[in-house]
Amino acid sequence: MKYLNLIKRAAVLMLVGVMCISVCSCGKSKDKKEEKEDKGVDPFSQANVQVTFEGSYPFSTVTFTPEDLTLAGIKIAEFSIDKQSGVKTGDEVTVTATVTPDGKQKGYKDSTKTFPVENVSSYVTKLDEIPGETMDKLKKQAEDVFTAEAANWKNDDECQTKLDGIEFLGCYFQLHKPVSDGTVPGKCNKTMLAYKISMTITALERNGDGETPETGKYDYYVVYCYDNLIIMPDGTLSVALDKGYKENGSFETDYGWYGFWGNAEFFSCDGWKDIDSMFNDEIASHTDEFEYESTVNG
Repeated sequence: MKYLNLIKRAAVLMLVGVMCISVCSCGKSKDKKEEKEDKGVDPFSQANVQVTFEGSYPFSTVTFTPEDLTLAGIKIAEFSIDKQSGVKTGDEVTVTATVTPDGKQKGYKDSTKTFPVENVSSYVTKLDEIPGETMDKLKKQAEDVFTAEAANWKNDDECQTKLDGIEFLGCYFQLHKPVSDGTVPGKCNKTMLAYKISMTITALERNGDGETPETGKYDYYVVYCYDNLIIMPDGTLSVALDKGYKENGSFETDYGWYGFWGNAEFFSCDGWKDIDSMFNDEIASHTDEFEYESTVNG
């Protein structure tokens, strides 16, 4: 009886051993198959693929060389890239190597390689990308210009003027829309600081008696502009303060004087009479070219 039990136990152990060998063999076969599938020459090991970034986001462009791998007159693989424009520092682009039938016969395999986007500057694309410290500098420059202009207003026996206030109202921001032919527009972005200028004029009033000077007050609106603000690859914002410029409408006030020939002349304000007129001229009339953002109050 003991002899029979020993035989049964030996048979069971042999069966378990066969099953283990079978399982292990299957596993090894699969591993070998995967290794076989993974074997092949990477085209990137034979081609010095270079990716170049030019311009500033969102109008940046991407180029790469070479376009294919050819060895001994036989085209082994063709290279393609997933992004050709609109990249910024921190992004990635992927170059794909697609092996030709001849290349596969020579043992090459399809492959991809990722390249980081580096050293690409970016045009400012929204107002909150402008640091507060920089915005303060832009405002000071604009306000210095307005103050200097007021110092040159007419002030003589015929007309007296006085600057009463310069009030910052907020900003308009324009970003040029993508251009269909891929060219970079001359004005990629435009930052406009909007102001209300308050002044007092003492002169002859249009509907007055023509002899007695009267005093009136005017508010008008202007913008001071900066084009193409750029964030450099190191994160600093580049702006030339001396390149700022004023844009404004113009209208006659009701206060003036008699000219050399006795004709009536009236003091003109270099601005818009109201915010709506300013918005229409500066923003609404350009929405076909520019997207815009506004923080202007009033």
